[in-house]
Amino acid sequence: MRGLLLLLITISVASCIVLVFLGNMLIQREPSLPFTKTFEIADKLNTQKEIRVDLELKVLKVPSQLRFELENATLKFNITRIILYWEAPSPKLDKYTGELWSIWGTGSECGVSSWIIVEDDGLRLKIYYVNTTLSTVH
Repeated sequence: MRGLLLLLITISVASCIVLVFLGNMLIQREPSLPFTKTFEIADKLNTQKEIRVDLELKVLKVPSQLRFELENATLKFNITRIILYWEAPSPKLDKYTGELWSIWGTGSECGVSSWIIVEDDGLRLKIYYVNTTLSTVH
């Protein structure tokens, strides 16, 4: 009888441990920042050129080459596209808005992505883009 009672207690404790473990796995974690925060971040980056967030962001650096075909020459510029993102439900977005930074999302991740801006006033060609030496995604 005593052995049976000890067995029941052991099974009960083990069951509780398993339930707590499974319960924690099934609980959906709240995103560190909601998708709606991307609007504020993009706006601040476009107006203030910098932002501070109390969050670890992933940084993706996408190298590319910009080519300009002129009458007598071809100009080539090595540029980068930067995506700052975190995990949070979002719509799929990656659209140029005319600004240097725009909202970006994959469905399960969201953030902001950089674009290039090219200005030509007839005398000068100005190219604006974002570069970083840091990349957390390879």
